Formats: sequence, structure tokens, C-alpha cells
Amino acid sequence: MQWIALGALSGLVFGLSDVATKRGLEENSILFVLAGTFAFAVLFWIPVIGWMFIQGSGMEWLGAIGKIAFTSHLAIFLKSSCLAASSLLAFAAIKHLPLSVAGGIRATGPIWPLIGGILLFQESLRPQEWAGLILILGALTIYTTVGLRSGGARASMAWIAAMTGAVLLAGISLLLDKALVSGRDIDPRHIQFLSDFYRFAIVAAAVGGHMRLKPGAARGAHWHWGIAAGGLGMSLGEFIYFRALLNPDAIIGILSALRRVSVVTAFLFAVFVLKEDRIRAKSAAISLLILGLIILATAKA
Repeated sequence: MQWIALGALSGLVFGLSDVATKRGLEENSILFVLAGTFAFAVLFWIPVIGWMFIQGSGMEWLGAIGKIAFTSHLAIFLKSSCLAASSLLAFAAIKHLPLSVAGGIRATGPIWPLIGGILLFQESLRPQEWAGLILILGALTIYTTVGLRSGGARASMAWIAAMTGAVLLAGISLLLDKALVSGRDIDPRHIQFLSDFYRFAIVAAAVGGHMRLKPGAARGAHWHWGIAAGGLGMSLGEFIYFRALLNPDAIIGILSALRRVSVVTAFLFAVFVLKEDRIRAKSAAISLLILGLIILATAKA
């Protein structure tokens, strides 16, 4: 039951991070926002590691990083590369699509880790869990369809394809998470810390190379509070998610679905701040989503 609650909480935090990122991207450079967001994702670890030192375990925790196998570092770097590419595509889509459309497409992601979890990790679901998951996926499909219709001309196929690609890459990353946690003796906090660091290094190198090829690329880039909030929220959401994944009963497909509670945050922001349309249909989809989450929660109670 605890891992389900943590999964849902991580989804809410991810939703707030998406809203902050949407604000930060307004009339701003995508690469600048991406690099800044990942920089703050790394800075998130300063108080976390500081707390470890206060407890007396900080030096031991940092020293354990050097004992992680090279193959595990490669797997984490691969995960980081997938996340960096996924974030670039997602940021571009979030910048150009209505938030309800971008959030709806991203919310369809659970189906890929679910299939991968069943095929690769022999995960199995009970009938009640299948019912809850199907309700969630159905609600997300309805929400996405309604969002696309309300997006009008802004919901161009190029940006829709970009968000779809981001979802697929994020699904691969989630499967790597499960493989790293279940198949190797690694502290999940090490996985996230190294992933955040590698991801920032990859994006910083890409931004540096882009600015060298196009010296004027930084024009129009400006600071926005959404950059810091998006990065910190991203790391906090992942920190909570890894705590849930550490539970031996955690099922990757269900956790992935719970992460998509972020669509509720995006929905509320789209309704009350952005004043998007088709509220009744979207509300019905959100209600189905909540029902599915309740069924999942009671299945594990």
C-alpha cells in the first residue's frame, strides 16, 4: 500500500514540475531551460547529501559510488541518455502544444513499461489490478483525444510526434530503473544521483556545442522561476518514485501509471489558469482516472 501512495505522490510532484516547466519555456530558449532545469536537478542533492553528513553516513555513501560496477555505470549512463533525449523532445512539445494535449500524450506512457515489465520481469497482475489499470489507461486515452481536439491548429503532428517519442524513451528509462534496482546491489539514491549528474553533463555538452556552432543561439534566453522549480520538482518526484520502486512488491507497470497522476495537476492548471476548453469531457476522464487509482489502491490494501 505504501508504494502505491508514494507512486501517486510522485505523480503529483511531476505534475507541478510540468506546470513550472511550461511557465519557464514561455518565450524562452528550449536548450537554456533544459540545461537550467537539469542543473537545479543536480543542486537538489546538496541538502540531501548534507543531511547524510549530519547523520554521519555522507562520506560512506559518496565512497560507495566508486564501488559501483562499470557495467552499472554504463546502464545508468544509457538511462541518462534516454532521459536527456526524452526531455529535449518533451520540452519542445510542451512549449508548442496546449498543456492538456502535451500532458495527455505523456500520460499514455504506462502501457510501455507495463508490457516491458510483463515480458522482461515476469510481472503478473491480479484481475482487480488489471481492472484498475485498464480504467486508468482508458481515462488517459479519452483525455488525450479530447485534448487533441481542443488543441486546434496548435496541436501540429510534428510536436505530437515529439511528445510520443519522449514517452517511448521515458518508458525505456523506467525499465532500466527496474533492471538496476532488482538485478544489482545498488542504492536507488545512487542511481538517481548519477543519472541526474550524467544527464546534466550530456545536456551541458550539447548546449556548449550548439552555442559554438551558433554563437547567437543564446539570444532571447532569460531567467524564469519555472526553471528552478521544474528541476527541483523533477528530482523530488524521482526521489519519491525510487523510494516506491525499492519495495519488493512494487510493480513497474502500476508505478508508471501512478506517475501519470501528473495529468491531474496539468488539468487543474489548464482549467483555472490557461482557461482551456472542453472541461466537462476532460473532467469525466479525470474522474475515471481517480476511480482506477482507487481500485489499484484497494487491490493492494
